[in-house]
Amino acid sequence: MKLYFMGNLLNLKIYLIIYSCLLSHFSQLAGKPFKNTAFPLPRRKKQKLYTSIIVSLKNNLLELIIRLKNNLLK
Repeated sequence: MKLYFMGNLLNLKIYLIIYSCLLSHFSQLAGKPFKNTAFPLPRRKKQKLYTSIIVSLKNNLLELIIRLKNNLLK
């Protein structure tokens, strides 16, 4: 999942907050039992799904932090 961020510094900060929250949420879901989740998938498939989402979010968050740093250094 490749995302393109707007160049505005305020937008970058908003994206940073959103991605941090999403990463925290999916990290918590990956660590919990899968009894009351909306996805009717077997446990192993859910764990793989959550893991792939977490990896994708971490990559996007890292890219966002780099862009924010570069924007602040200008």
